[in-house]
Amino acid sequence: MHGKIYLIRHGQFYWQIGKDQDFDSSLTSMGELQAKYLSMHLYKLLKGHSVHVSSSSLTRAVQTRDHFVQVHDSVESVFEIPFLKEASFHIGSHDGTNGSKSSSMYQEFYSRVVSGFYDLLSTAESANTLCFTHNGVIKCILRELLKDDKLNIKVRNASITVIDVVGKKISVRVIDDIYDLPYDLMTK
Repeated sequence: MHGKIYLIRHGQFYWQIGKDQDFDSSLTSMGELQAKYLSMHLYKLLKGHSVHVSSSSLTRAVQTRDHFVQVHDSVESVFEIPFLKEASFHIGSHDGTNGSKSSSMYQEFYSRVVSGFYDLLSTAESANTLCFTHNGVIKCILRELLKDDKLNIKVRNASITVIDVVGKKISVRVIDDIYDLPYDLMTK
């Protein structure tokens, strides 16, 4: 493969702000606005380039993805991919970054994400692959690529992490880019 993989975190969702008990809740009104700004930014960035789009099956990722698919005219394919789905537990309390030893739940999640990511690299044909996903997934991929299993960075809502791929060389180009998202739409 020769191109870029864009790891895109979904917009703010109701469970995240404590307004819904359902982990698979939808985007808030702020999350919808974030998704619209994100989609327009990606449209400008990728205008004229064909893209393959994938996402987690969780509602917030699908809604964020669909905002982009509606505005971009060169989407070649849209898939939901299991490895992009978020963990069903809080990553920080299981991954060892809070001082505890990492749990078997985290190890299974990490293995699923990393294996899926390398499978994506081996099968991706497009110069631009967009993956609408989650905080924990992005952190696991970055930990793997940067060889730092204690990496504990913020991945904000509607942010973009860019990975360059040239043959077998993989490099992280941008982490947690918020582009021109208005300050009042930035979340933690």
